[in-house]
Amino acid sequence: MAEPKAGTRKRRKRWRWIVSILILLAAAAVFLHWPVPAKLTISRETTFITGPLNPDGTPNYVAALDALAAEGVTKDNNAAIPLLQALGPAMLPETTRQEILRRLGSPPLPGPDDCFITLEAWNAEHPEWPVGDELDLAAEGPWASKDMPGLAKWLDANAKALDLLVAATDRPRYYVPLVSESDPPRVLDVVMPPMGLLQCASRALTARAMRRLHEGQIQGAWSDILAAHRLGRLLSQRPILLDKVVGVGFEQRAARAATRLAGSGRLTAPQAERMLADLAALPVAGDIADGFGRSERFVMLDSFVAMSQGMPIDQMQQRSARPAPSGRWPRMDFDEMMRVANRGFDRVVAAHREDTFAKREHAFDQLQEELDALCRKTRTRGRILLLKLAGWPCRKRLSRELANVLVSLLVPSLSRVSLLQDACRTHVNLENIALAIAAYRAEKGRWPAQLKDLSPAYLKEVPPDRFTGKPLIYKLQPKGYVLYSVGPNMVDDEGRGWNGETVGDDIAVSVPPPVRTSSAKPPTRPATPFRVPPPAPNWPAPPGDP
Repeated sequence: MAEPKAGTRKRRKRWRWIVSILILLAAAAVFLHWPVPAKLTISRETTFITGPLNPDGTPNYVAALDALAAEGVTKDNNAAIPLLQALGPAMLPETTRQEILRRLGSPPLPGPDDCFITLEAWNAEHPEWPVGDELDLAAEGPWASKDMPGLAKWLDANAKALDLLVAATDRPRYYVPLVSESDPPRVLDVVMPPMGLLQCASRALTARAMRRLHEGQIQGAWSDILAAHRLGRLLSQRPILLDKVVGVGFEQRAARAATRLAGSGRLTAPQAERMLADLAALPVAGDIADGFGRSERFVMLDSFVAMSQGMPIDQMQQRSARPAPSGRWPRMDFDEMMRVANRGFDRVVAAHREDTFAKREHAFDQLQEELDALCRKTRTRGRILLLKLAGWPCRKRLSRELANVLVSLLVPSLSRVSLLQDACRTHVNLENIALAIAAYRAEKGRWPAQLKDLSPAYLKEVPPDRFTGKPLIYKLQPKGYVLYSVGPNMVDDEGRGWNGETVGDDIAVSVPPPVRTSSAKPPTRPATPFRVPPPAPNWPAPPGDP
């Protein structure tokens, strides 16, 4: 038998080398991408909480958040129980309503006809008396029933529910159990009470307060404003960031209504001083940083836990979703992702708790710059693909870089929420000063020449501008005054806010309020972190100084 030619032998040898290399590459690919089980370590550095645990050994973040919300709550001090009687079954998600009521020990809720009537229901049943934008306008100054008859009738129909709501806010705590229908429970699956109904009730309180002010019912007006304040404080106590943000909005609206009451010229000195005492007696407002450090952190960590169990990301909010079958392991290092996320949230909380606005802004900006620098390489085209192809040796690095990207996406929104709290507390400071000015004028017959004249007789001390640390700006006008903070841009816009005809960034109290000289709509301020409604028409000017 003839031997193969030399060329044939070379070709066979070359093919053997090619096949050998392909076999080695396949073996390397199998080795590098072998489905090694993803480890999940229960520790402060990774899962943040070490208990309570689900039966499968994973952290139960829903139970942990619920335990925080329930601390110190009893059936007798929980404002949620009478509040639910005022607002009715629409306050609770239908799927978890019975379980929530059972855990609260609440009596049966009234039917829809015996509780607060929403705007949607009112407008559907009474098309002849519709309520629209006037609900916000009514909170900006005294108004008469004849000027807004639809709103007046809606408030009258809700009088009993609003009175019950006012009484409910006298209780010092607000707790609604967190219930998840998933097994194991997931934070993303918790159906929160609809905030729109609570917000509508809060707006109704401030609108009714301004009508009562027009009618000379000073104590009734203040009772409604104070209830709106308390409602905001109650929500801010909860560990959920959404509750805290909504509570800040309630309190800001209440503070603006109180400045209208203070500037009406109708308060006696004892009345204004009593209102100041009521504000001082309010429960301490919760810190939004607790929402960063708990609920938002738990949402991300709980998602990582679900992913480590094989849960597809796009199915996490589906109650029917279940982890993947045993043996399917994601190719990520979730311990590393949790460490990175925790470090990011710790930095966010620390930034928010800096003692001045400038320091807070600098800390948020610095954190964002650092995260952006870490993420630039990750966002380079092909880098993620290369890290994935490298297999488990690069798993930790890939996980770290992806977690940095996720945290970097959160920082801008969390910094804006922090700014919203600064704005709300500025409104509360202006409210206190406006009431002190009202007491001063009622007693002395003139406006104070400067803010330091209010201390210590009416205020222990005059708070500074939260945004600059400098004194708030106070200017006397021919028939009143303007008092303002320079706002988040830290530039004096001469008391102009973003909702005026000339856009500014100041947070101001004007007595009497400014009157628009044009019917044109004011310009829209882009990306504002908080909303200030437009001023109401027909504001009565207070009497001039003697």
